[in-house]
Amino acid sequence: NVGCSQTATVAITSTVTPTVTASSSATAICPGTSILLTAGSTNGGGTPAYKWKLGSAYISGATAATYTTSSAVNNDSYTVELTSSSGCASPSVITSNPVIITVNPTLVPSVTIPTTTSTICSGDIITFTSTSVNPGSTPSYIWRKNGVAITPAATGTSYSTTSAANGDVYSVAMTSSALCASPSSNVSNTISVAVSQLPNVSGTTTVCEGSTITLNGSGTANATNPWLSATPAAATVSNIGVVTGVSVGTTILTYTNNNGCSKEVTVTVNEKPTITGTLFVCVGSTTQLIGSNTPAASNSWMSSSPSKATIDGNGLVAGVSVGTSVITYKTISGCTHSVTVTVNALPTITGVPMVCAGFNTQLTGSTTADATIPWVSATPSVATVNNSGLVTGVAGGTSVITYKNSTGCVITQTVTVNPTTAPSVSITANNSTI
Repeated sequence: NVGCSQTATVAITSTVTPTVTASSSATAICPGTSILLTAGSTNGGGTPAYKWKLGSAYISGATAATYTTSSAVNNDSYTVELTSSSGCASPSVITSNPVIITVNPTLVPSVTIPTTTSTICSGDIITFTSTSVNPGSTPSYIWRKNGVAITPAATGTSYSTTSAANGDVYSVAMTSSALCASPSSNVSNTISVAVSQLPNVSGTTTVCEGSTITLNGSGTANATNPWLSATPAAATVSNIGVVTGVSVGTTILTYTNNNGCSKEVTVTVNEKPTITGTLFVCVGSTTQLIGSNTPAASNSWMSSSPSKATIDGNGLVAGVSVGTSVITYKTISGCTHSVTVTVNALPTITGVPMVCAGFNTQLTGSTTADATIPWVSATPSVATVNNSGLVTGVAGGTSVITYKNSTGCVITQTVTVNPTTAPSVSITANNSTI
């Protein structure tokens, strides 16, 4: 041993611990969707090696840091195995976390419009309501009329309109927001609308209390209750449209045809007038009648028998001859009221219309005398008359004696009263010398 020595430098490398993670571009997908799996590592060395696994089985050819597949099925578990090229890696082979893929089933969305009453009357509101399958949480809807999107856009689950025309066809397109909806858009069945025209109502719409009018509805009337009155206390209506005025006011009448379509009209009930005054008159005399409310502008008063009694525009009746006449009064609203006026004959007076003062003469009136004061003398200082028609001369002159019968008719007779003179006699001779 000659005591020689030699030195060497030894490099000691620290042990490293490699890591690896796996991630996916998506973990919840639809069938057939392509996903990208990516490995992330540390301490993998300069030339790390990767092996992708599906479950516990290696995937053939999947040896890159990324792996793309479109064949994943629900609950597939992917991992990546890293072999570090670092000399001091410990362990040199590690496996990543698993990436669990959820593959949602394909959903087939659909939309339908349930069959509802699609026959309406013109102007009626019709509502279409869609029923959807697999619409998702935020589906979108576009309603169409005759194949064209409705404007302004109708985008709700239902659609209502009052402007449908006969033969219009409605449908709705639904775009599903559900994951894996295929196809995402779907068009419903179509609903064709039949629109019946509204009927018409003709006839006058004013009626008087106690009177009737007739309204006519077009087309065929409904078999049950074709006419209805909203306020029967004002006016009633029969099944054939005969309206009877009950009391002053208005009511809405509704006519319904056999298509179920209705038309409304407002009917006004006007007040029936009244007539006040004496309903009898003597031949040659007059009586005043008064009508309520405003009279008609022309022919407000009419006599059915002018040969018996006439009436002027102010309601003054003149007796012409014995008999009756129906007097009718009409108001500005066209309502009328009629009364019967009786024309009584004038009485007559018989007897001697001359008497001497202090003497009597009997006058007799025809028909039944008035019960109260049948006889009146205009000048009692010349002649008086009692209730039996006995005239007593008082002083020379004349007095008009009036007789009234039980119908109120009067006749007059002028009675002359001659003054009483004392009789005298004288004797004369043609020659007093004989």
